[in-house]
Amino acid sequence: MNPYLGDVVATLDDDKKVGAQRLSDYLAKEHPNEFVEAAKSSGVAVCGVLDKTEGAALFTDAGLKDEQWNTIMRHLRHKFDSKIAVSLKQVKGKCRDGEDIQEQIRKTKRPRGSYKKEEK
Repeated sequence: MNPYLGDVVATLDDDKKVGAQRLSDYLAKEHPNEFVEAAKSSGVAVCGVLDKTEGAALFTDAGLKDEQWNTIMRHLRHKFDSKIAVSLKQVKGKCRDGEDIQEQIRKTKRPRGSYKKEEK
């Protein structure tokens, strides 16, 4: 670990917890992919936010009604104290695009946090 990072945290605030929070906030906003990868490698469970394709796949696969989606997202936001997915409006817009959501998922990378093993 870089010994200067401790000095950086200390200069951000007299309280090292506040300095660390400020540095983490900055990295999460300015370098989100690197922040998530670093968190994962250190053992912190971070996976990002479901984009509209991933959200639409969840919405259609589970056969959710609007209120069920909203209830699930509300509980997840409360538990993780964070945004979990794009809005229901964006998800439904993606569902209405007329494209096969599952085919799009297969063409792109595996969904974040997927429990399924990669096919070879």
